[in-house]
Amino acid sequence: MADKTNITPINPFDFSTELYSTSDESLITSLIEENQFDPTTDYVEFIAYDLNNNQVYPGGSNLSFTNYAIIDNDIYVNP
Repeated sequence: MADKTNITPINPFDFSTELYSTSDESLITSLIEENQFDPTTDYVEFIAYDLNNNQVYPGGSNLSFTNYAIIDNDIYVNP
């Protein structure tokens, strides 16, 4: 019996699996927020999943992630 693996193609530019029509795209808004990241009160969570929605990073219950830099109030993540 052949293995029937479910493969879902993903858009490599934005990793989306959903296609939107032009009328749908007009409903999606864009907003730029002007906030300051404060490392004493704010934090970064980085969680990665495989295509089967299994969490692959981080292992265990520790969700702390410190491999990022703040440059001109932009957060640069190094996964």
